[in-house]
Amino acid sequence: THDKAVVIRHEYKDPEMEMKPRTRSKCLSSGWYWDIPLYDRISNGYVYTSDFITDDEAERELRQDIGFDRTKDSNSFVVDIDAGYYPKPWSKNVVAVGLSAGFIEPLESTLLFVVQLAGIRIAEVIAGKTTVEKYNKDSVSNLDDYLDYISLGYYLSHRNDSEFWRSKGENAFITDRMKDWLDRCKYEMQPPEKHILFVDSSWISKLIGHGYYPEEKFDYRDVDMETVKMQMEEVKNFDYNSLISQKEY
Repeated sequence: THDKAVVIRHEYKDPEMEMKPRTRSKCLSSGWYWDIPLYDRISNGYVYTSDFITDDEAERELRQDIGFDRTKDSNSFVVDIDAGYYPKPWSKNVVAVGLSAGFIEPLESTLLFVVQLAGIRIAEVIAGKTTVEKYNKDSVSNLDDYLDYISLGYYLSHRNDSEFWRSKGENAFITDRMKDWLDRCKYEMQPPEKHILFVDSSWISKLIGHGYYPEEKFDYRDVDMETVKMQMEEVKNFDYNSLISQKEY
């Protein structure tokens, strides 16, 4: 479990080129980092496990990846991460929503979706359409789904160039639900049962991204990987300015 994040925010060099309406993430030696273009600056954070790297080492690795000249005038700060969640986020007359209800890893779009679902379900409880017990059960199911999706990425990772990544792979924790699902996907690509937070294509994309395919039904060895990489670069470098102006963004 990651227990730290070091954060650095730096200025734009060219907002027109660098301000993209998406978050970029990348694996580093002991975890991963985010790159979020904000309106007036870029926010970068390295999420890591302190058993494998110190705070100073993590900061240096992050600055090196961004570029030392880009961050020489930028301060950093470290955030302690305490992962976990409440089994009963609705207790008596108090409802924990969002980060106050549970936290697995920084994944902002998922957190926003969890908050949105909480708002809908709270309204249903107040209207008498469901119960507090059902609210708590569904909230925990959401976070279980979240945990499964996150842990699966480490379990399927092929990276082994550092102590942290060598400790992952098949040694990473995944639930029995995920083990059963991966066994089924050896024969047919399908999402896991009773998934809530992530749509079917998100689960299938997770498998494809890690090269996990049915063993006999399909043969992907003839895929032209250079063409695939070129198409991915075209998507990543798409000029969003043609769709939306920087002012509107």
